[in-house]
Order: sequence, then structure tokens, then C-alpha cells
Amino acid sequence: MKPRVLVEQCRRISIRDLIVKAELIRPGEHTRFRLPDLPYIFHGYLSEDWETGFIEIEGGHGCHWPIRRKATHLLHCWDDSHFFILGYSDGKPARALLLTTTRAGTRSDLSAHYRSSHINSTKRRLQKRQRIFADLLIVDDPANMTRCYVPECAGGDGGLVVEQKPRGMWWQTWWRRFRHSQPEIVLVPVRRPCGINTNRFHRYLDQINAHHIRAGKIARLSPPSPSRRSPAPPRSRRQAGAGDVDGSGAIGWMESVFKRS
Repeated sequence: MKPRVLVEQCRRISIRDLIVKAELIRPGEHTRFRLPDLPYIFHGYLSEDWETGFIEIEGGHGCHWPIRRKATHLLHCWDDSHFFILGYSDGKPARALLLTTTRAGTRSDLSAHYRSSHINSTKRRLQKRQRIFADLLIVDDPANMTRCYVPECAGGDGGLVVEQKPRGMWWQTWWRRFRHSQPEIVLVPVRRPCGINTNRFHRYLDQINAHHIRAGKIARLSPPSPSRRSPAPPRSRRQAGAGDVDGSGAIGWMESVFKRS
């Protein structure tokens, strides 16, 4: 299986920059040029009417990519047009040519993905959810996103406003009655495994219940992580205080920032 190509790890060459900014591809001429830090020789051509052309890499690295132009709504502004190339695999337009150590082509030619879509893919989220289920000894299907998992040791409320379990009643009986009183939410009690502290246990439950927390069905069990960013300076005199005439409030804010750093 070939490794996945990430766009951030490729050398991106903008076709519009080659034509408009660098003027390495000029209308009505066949030009050959090199780019910094690249050993390849590029061959480019653009018609005199700026409509069609091509770019290729000499020496057999890659292939031939046609160049097309798309005018914008601004009339008589050739430098504001969009230039793109057509992929050799499916003919889809792309604004940049991607170069790896062994291959070249558009994003569709290389089947490249952005790092964010690669990390936040459904498969990776499901694998992370499956690992948490294994750590918490939950035997349910990780792909089932309709259930809310709440701690059993904390009274089973999981952030919901419910009545406390009566003293002397079995947990199983209380949970059965509580589930029937909440028909719109499927609650699953989870017992904290040995070897996992309460903070980590609550953080795991918040991760598998993240979509329910965003929907407002349940509340967070663990406090949100504090922001590492320093507080912003006051934007107006009213926020800074009417009595801050000599600027002592702003000076105090700067000193607090320097102490943190």
C-alpha cells in the first residue's frame, strides 16, 4: 500500500504566479526555466490570446499538463484572470502543480489530502473511540453515536439535572426507572475501571460524548482546558476604566504578560 500524499509536504507551484508574477511563461513563446531548490527543467507555453497553453517537466518526470484561463468579472484586466492546469488522470482543473520526491501532478493526480482531513477523518475518529471503549471496558459498538455514557459512581447524572438515588435502593432498579423517565436520551452507566483516576475517566467520557455535549443534551464532566493565550489588552477606554488617565492599567497589563513569559 502506497503512503498517503499530504498537500503540506509537497512543493506547490502556482500556475498564475508563473504567468503573472514571475513571467516565466510568456504568451506566444516557448520558455524553459528552473525554479529555486528544484533540479527539474520546466517547459512552458502560452498562446498569444492567453487562453490555452501547457507546462511539462523535461526528462520524463511527470507528464504534460494543459493550461487554461478563466476570466473574472473585471473587464480588460488580464492580470486578474485565473490560470489553472488540467490533471492527466481525470481532467479536473487545479490552480497549483504539486511536486513530491518521485511524482508530480495535480491534487487529483496524486490523490493528495490535506493534513486536517487526514487527521479528522471518520476512520481515525472511530479508531480513537474504539480505544477509549477498550480502556473503559465498554462492550457497545463504537460506531453507535446515539448513546450517552455517564459515570455510575457519580450518581449517574452525567451532567443532567436529576434527582439523587434514594438511599437503600439498588443501582439497577434506580437506573431502570431513570431511563424510562428520559425517553429522548439513551443513557448508559459506566463504572470507572481500576487504574484510571477520576479526572482521566471524566475526560474519556467527555471525548466519546463530545457530539452530545455540543448538542446541549449533557454537560461536561471535566473542566475545559485553560487557554495558553495571554489576555488581550483593553480595546477601549471604557473597558480599561475611566480612571486610567495616566496609563497605569495598560502598564500593569504589560507587566503581567512579561511575568507569564
